[in-house]
Amino acid sequence: MPTVPASHQDLLAANVAILTTIGKDGYPQVTALWFLADEDGLVKLSLNTARQKTKNLLANPQCTFFVIDQVNLFHTLEIRA
Repeated sequence: MPTVPASHQDLLAANVAILTTIGKDGYPQVTALWFLADEDGLVKLSLNTARQKTKNLLANPQCTFFVIDQVNLFHTLEIRA
């Protein structure tokens, strides 16, 4: 499993990230969501089964998880899954 580099570990302390999934029409759907990062580096997303992003992930699990440093907007973390 890929790990987040030490230079970007601080971004895992953020409260909100952006999740991009592929909708049933083939276009990206972008959603802000809450997340937690475990001590072992596992990122857990706040997903509700009634939401479109969850339905998108079930249909097509490819996604991008993106965190932006609110102080330095050029310091970002992207996880593709």
